[in-house]
Amino acid sequence: MSFLIAIRRRAWRAAACVLMVLAVIASAAAATSTAATAAAPTLPCDIYAAGGTPCAAAYSTTRALFAAYNGPLYQIQRASDGSHLNIGLAAAGGVVDSAPQVSFCSGTTCTISELYDQTANGNHMPVSPGTSCSGCSGGIPGPGPNGSDIGTPAMALPVTVGGRPAFGALFNAQGMGYRINNAKNVPTGSQPEGIYMLTSSNITSNGCCFDFGSAEANDTDDGNATMNAIYYGTDCWTKNCSGPGPWVGGDLENGMFFSDTGANPSTIPGEYGSFLSAWEKNNGTTNFALKYGNGQRGGLTQSYSGPLPPGGYNPMKVQNSIELGTGGDNSIWGNGEFFEGAVTTGYPSDATENAVQASLVTAGYADNVTGVPTTASVVSLKAHANGTTSTRRTPGPPR
Repeated sequence: MSFLIAIRRRAWRAAACVLMVLAVIASAAAATSTAATAAAPTLPCDIYAAGGTPCAAAYSTTRALFAAYNGPLYQIQRASDGSHLNIGLAAAGGVVDSAPQVSFCSGTTCTISELYDQTANGNHMPVSPGTSCSGCSGGIPGPGPNGSDIGTPAMALPVTVGGRPAFGALFNAQGMGYRINNAKNVPTGSQPEGIYMLTSSNITSNGCCFDFGSAEANDTDDGNATMNAIYYGTDCWTKNCSGPGPWVGGDLENGMFFSDTGANPSTIPGEYGSFLSAWEKNNGTTNFALKYGNGQRGGLTQSYSGPLPPGGYNPMKVQNSIELGTGGDNSIWGNGEFFEGAVTTGYPSDATENAVQASLVTAGYADNVTGVPTTASVVSLKAHANGTTSTRRTPGPPR
């Protein structure tokens, strides 16, 4: 009997040991799963990096695009004394602290004088130097000194992000633009590239060109395929579009293309939203794709994915400049809104872009109540079902 009891005790101890080992393994697995979930990237440039297509340049007036970023977002200049102030974040990886801006600009006017690149490349975008067009072909002088552009009004586009007050960049006059020529480590030539931008249909135009992305490094038109940027507006350069617009397109120089033929899909007469996400990616040799989404909810809609346009766009010949608000040759007739955006190296996957879209939705953009300008240049108004408005303006000279 004592022999049987001893055997039973040994069996019980062995079973207990097995159960303890299994419990330790399960606990470790749960901890690993929790750590992996906690480490999953949630901000756009962290998401792009995890997808193998890191940001080469990243800008925002409202929030960090990297979880570790804690530097300035942009610089403002006030009219009363010409002094400058950097506007930063409330906390690393968080939303802008706009209170210093409100105080700094009290009793005067301010403009955004520079947008800071959040990547290590330091591709900061000051107001575009524009061009005096002396000896150039196709460059458009801006309205500023020596043909430069001018900055956007710093207080003109109040919104909230996650319930916190913030300001976007409102391009509502000719020649507002930002640019860095000779940018570092950005896609050039036929290297693949991805771009996203958070904008709005509250203010758009049919002038050329409200762009964000890669452009010529000399502020002039260097021919087909020398730029690769997102265009958003109602300018149908190829004259074969249907519907009122606006649409997300690719400005590949000498044409804003909503497909390889230029035309938008007939099933998409316009792409609207108080916060609208715009997407373009180009593999540089055979394919480019366009998407759009609502920056406050939902996923992405692909409006085009297919061949590059004929006529010298394959391969691409992109130059190392990043610009916002004007055309590649500094065409000055575009209008729009900008909150954040990035240029990536490589051709982002759909899964990566979906995750970045989710980051935009999670950020909690709200309260964009931009009014429609009451100027003589407004020739028509369209109220959209979602409560936003879009303006059409008289076009500038042909591109």
